[in-house]
Amino acid sequence: MVQFDSQARSPWTPLAGVERLRLTPSQKRINATLEVPGSKSATNRALLLAAVASGTSTLRNALKSDDTYWCIEALKKTGVEIAVDGSNVTVYGRGGVFHSGSLYIGSAGTAGRFLPGMLAAATGNWHVEASHSMNKRPIAPLVKTLQALGAGIQYGDRRGHYPLSISGEGLNGGKVNMSGQLSSQFISGCLLAAPLAKEPVSITVKGGIVQQAYVRITIDLMAAFGVEVKAAPDWSLLEVNPSPYVANDIAIEADASTACYFLALAAITAGKIRIRHFSTKTSQPDILFVSILKRMGCNFEIGPSFVEVEGPLV
Repeated sequence: MVQFDSQARSPWTPLAGVERLRLTPSQKRINATLEVPGSKSATNRALLLAAVASGTSTLRNALKSDDTYWCIEALKKTGVEIAVDGSNVTVYGRGGVFHSGSLYIGSAGTAGRFLPGMLAAATGNWHVEASHSMNKRPIAPLVKTLQALGAGIQYGDRRGHYPLSISGEGLNGGKVNMSGQLSSQFISGCLLAAPLAKEPVSITVKGGIVQQAYVRITIDLMAAFGVEVKAAPDWSLLEVNPSPYVANDIAIEADASTACYFLALAAITAGKIRIRHFSTKTSQPDILFVSILKRMGCNFEIGPSFVEVEGPLV
């Protein structure tokens, strides 16, 4: 078994190696046009979809973060070739064929919830370890659902938590029930693996879905890679037919959470900040922050691919 450092941090960790950072208040009105990194939620979903697709995918404006670093490293250990050039990532998909081995996902929550199903749908054996903090986070609802679909997944040191041993023999498909009140990532993890099953997958969701917007992000990205999800109007039923993922060239939308900091900066300094490659039509829930700034008296200009905020003069 490969030994991993449970406290390991990626070289992409923000401010890695910086001992001191000094900030001083601006003495003038801030006016700027800028771009923010891509969404973490979209980046890790797209990485996994591109890896399991057939063909070469290019992800533009991908986020470089601790989570995406460990997701990429784990995929590389399965034999997926990935090239990172600044914010552009090229993924040479293997069509769902992965090398067996030991993997480490750090504290990447999205990889931790999305990777097991895709491995279980393939053929091979994997031991997946995570960081100390990730080991504390529950995984049982997802594992239980994947097992009902035919996945060979066993717990390691502690039932319901990482590490996991996965014996990939394919997913059978079928009908399953999931609670929507725990984490939308469990539902997304099942959805991402569903088209790789031998038979259609039908997911009945009980109690509504918390953070429904993130399931929408999952469905939209699955569509971008060639797979349709049929969703009931109230999200109580999700259906997916067996279908291969197809490589694509996509732009990862700007991260709404990151954008909010700069929009807030314009608001509190009576400045004007325009964020390019950003749209209020995004499914990311943090875009609702825009409506809060409007109520605070900020002025907005919204274009097809930008959002501009001007703070109120005081």
